[in-house]
Amino acid sequence: MNIPKTTKSRAANNTAPLPKLPPLSVEIDSALSFDQAVEELKYLFFSHWSLVRVIAGTIIRIPEIETKVFLAHSLFLHAEIAGATRRRLVELRVRDSKLCVIPQIISAVCNELLYSDSAAEFVFGYSALVAHLAETQSQYIQRTSHLLDRPSVLIMRRFAPDIVEVTDWLETARSAYVAIDFESQFFETHITAILKSRSSDGCPSPMLRQDSREPYQRTNECARDGRFALFHQSRQYSTSDGLHQLPDDKYGVDRLELARVQRDEIDAIETFANVLFDLDDAPFELVEQLARFVEDEARHVETGHAILANLGHDPFEIPCSIIGINVRAPMPPVLAFAQLNIFGELNIVSRLNVMAQQAYARDDDLIGKAFDFVHADELTHVRRGRKLLIDMAPGENPADVSETARRLAARRLAEEGVLGEDYALALTRKQVGELMGE
Repeated sequence: MNIPKTTKSRAANNTAPLPKLPPLSVEIDSALSFDQAVEELKYLFFSHWSLVRVIAGTIIRIPEIETKVFLAHSLFLHAEIAGATRRRLVELRVRDSKLCVIPQIISAVCNELLYSDSAAEFVFGYSALVAHLAETQSQYIQRTSHLLDRPSVLIMRRFAPDIVEVTDWLETARSAYVAIDFESQFFETHITAILKSRSSDGCPSPMLRQDSREPYQRTNECARDGRFALFHQSRQYSTSDGLHQLPDDKYGVDRLELARVQRDEIDAIETFANVLFDLDDAPFELVEQLARFVEDEARHVETGHAILANLGHDPFEIPCSIIGINVRAPMPPVLAFAQLNIFGELNIVSRLNVMAQQAYARDDDLIGKAFDFVHADELTHVRRGRKLLIDMAPGENPADVSETARRLAARRLAEEGVLGEDYALALTRKQVGELMGE
């Protein structure tokens, strides 16, 4: 066994000049004890997780596309903050078993948003909770030790710019909503009063809507605002549905159709959000992955909208298909996920790659780049989807789940009056995917 020779350290040169560097920190004390820091981090983790679920259960009933897409992005942000905070809590010796169930005192506040009566009320109520969490995170940075608890501080700082973006968007949205629904602003006051009653001893709590109404049930009816013309017979687009600028070649037709497919993934946002909400006992790791799927679909919607605009169209004048969400919304979450992931995403992924390569070959680089990124997302969804399906339906054969999803989707198509039941039940998986899209 060869052992390297020991080398002596170079002796310090006492006459050499030293750079005047920032000193090491000597501040160890902080306002928060170790246990207090853990409790505050747990509060933040559970609050963000609770908001993920609440937003997921609300997205389908938001009519304005701008708000729907914004909430999809916000859902993912809350999941990211919750995930980073959860990992930090595990490092601080908090057992996984203590991070599995959202405490009722936290969920009750967030759940009050589910009882908002309009998109406007939801925006106002959500604004109050975002402001509260932003302030809580800022106070945590000030009160904890920047030496001993640096990882926690970095988490709070990392997401601070994102919270500012959310706050800025909400400020603009509140002004827009209150201009057409003046009473909606009072829901922010309601949520603020609930938060104050939870944090101050002796402060009375206002009457909660959730205590005087039936338990919240997610709607199966998707909301779209009046700017859209809707159709629900299929996802098979026609170039004769009112467009003023029609492509005159196959590449142009395919490009326009795939742009419309992306824009209409509004229903994919809604489906993945519904699945997340309906799986109310899902482990957080599954929630995180579904939140990422929601985020990806929101970007695809914006990408499709942008491509249509860049092609010279008014995106709102191009009819929007809602067959996917009409069929999937009432389905059990596992089957709704299987139908979208196995039939819809798997069916479209190769077409996206072909379109990207064709665009590059024609020096249509903007379109090529857009579909390249979308293809990467969808391919990731397909690859991860099978594992998620196994996690959602442990002990079940994925092939059996797929077949059950196919048959239920066919029956739903018949119930929607799109096809006769016998004909619908005879459709292959590929045909169902082509008819319903993503």
